[in-house]
Amino acid sequence: MFMENKELSKVIEFATKAHEGQKRRYTHEDYIIHPREVAIEVGKRKRFTNHLNGMVAAAFLHDVIEDTPVTFEELRKFLFSVYNPIAAGPIFETVVDLTDVYTKQDYPDWNRNIIQNQSKCTTLNFIRFSMLKH
Repeated sequence: MFMENKELSKVIEFATKAHEGQKRRYTHEDYIIHPREVAIEVGKRKRFTNHLNGMVAAAFLHDVIEDTPVTFEELRKFLFSVYNPIAAGPIFETVVDLTDVYTKQDYPDWNRNIIQNQSKCTTLNFIRFSMLKH
């Protein structure tokens, strides 16, 4: 599990507010449960302890740009208001990299799983794996 701190509490609040009113497709649970489960899974990994808090934050935020009205710029401003620039930059970049711009509606002939699996970044692949489990 992850240790919640002041910054992460703000991230959780931001993600929860952004997903407010959204439900999961098959279970009809509040949508925020999915990012929370992904964050819990990410938080279990001890080998990423140097930047675990940032990975957990990215896990909570991974669907905010894709599935809510929040824009890239709004998320960037939020992260830079919560974290110092050294931490905010990589979290923002991770969320952007996790954002699925290859939607079925816009790219019907593309297999987004193949595209996503081409990433060589261990952090991104680990969060993506956690996303698939939940």
